[in-house]
Amino acid sequence: MSDEATPAEESVAETVTPDPAALQAEIDKWKALSRKNEEQAKQNAEKALRLDQIEEANKTELQKAQDALNAAQQRAQDAEARALRSDIARTKGVPLELLTGNDETTLHAQAEALLAFRGATPSPAGPASSGVTTPTGEPLIPSFTDAQIAAMSPDEYQARKADIYRARDAGRITL
Repeated sequence: MSDEATPAEESVAETVTPDPAALQAEIDKWKALSRKNEEQAKQNAEKALRLDQIEEANKTELQKAQDALNAAQQRAQDAEARALRSDIARTKGVPLELLTGNDETTLHAQAEALLAFRGATPSPAGPASSGVTTPTGEPLIPSFTDAQIAAMSPDEYQARKADIYRARDAGRITL
């Protein structure tokens, strides 16, 4: 082997000994870029956290609205079922408390079964009575308030007159 350096080795030797000032400048440049990126990452993390909070708040409001809608729909279904039970109890002449179904077919079947058990045939209620009876078949005496009676139309009052008089005689009209 020879002790002489080849031209490639000389160029490597020259590039291996860089200027210390240039190296320090390059190090400072990369440190500054690193710090700038760290600061930007912190800002992005804060903004991402704030965005998550806003999305959570909006999701909560949406969930509240959905819950309110579901509750309102349930109340409407319950009111419709109560009205249907009341109508069928009145027309079939069976106690309202014994009807438990939520659809018309089931309620009619329950009313027919109650009438068969009682041994009676269905009789629609006349206009002067609610048609609701006790389990023994006696007319159920309704209760009224003065405000309910005052709010009745003349036709409604005439239709419920017998019930109102029975309630009055039984002391079931309250203030």
